[in-house]
Amino acid sequence: MVDGPDTMASIQVRGEYPAGSEGNEHGNAITAFVRKVVRESEAKALLLDFSELRYEYGDAIGSAFVHPSPQGQSEVEFLPCAVVASGRTKKSLISLLIDFGRIDSYVSLAFFEHPEEAATHLRAAAGSLSVPPEDSVP
Repeated sequence: MVDGPDTMASIQVRGEYPAGSEGNEHGNAITAFVRKVVRESEAKALLLDFSELRYEYGDAIGSAFVHPSPQGQSEVEFLPCAVVASGRTKKSLISLLIDFGRIDSYVSLAFFEHPEEAATHLRAAAGSLSVPPEDSVP
């Protein structure tokens, strides 16, 4: 999975995210997986494909967008990110991340309907990025 310093990590998450605090375990698992992939691949951008995820609300998933900085445990970094989502999932993620969390003040974050559009956007925003094989969280 380690593909060098010019990598865009592409991760697909599928299934149903339980609402509210019942989804904390799912959110924590998604966050741990995303952080592992970002760390191991040394990714410079992140494509999260939630097109097959049913999500309504719950805060824990928001942690997947914040990554511990390699410079220190107490520092965090945000990678340019493209999210693939539609319908209720898209609306709910926008509410959590942008309307409530204002994450777009810290990072380039864009939503798309198709993974190809998201990857093209990230490549254009971050220069030339290679894309390793897609990982998946069931």
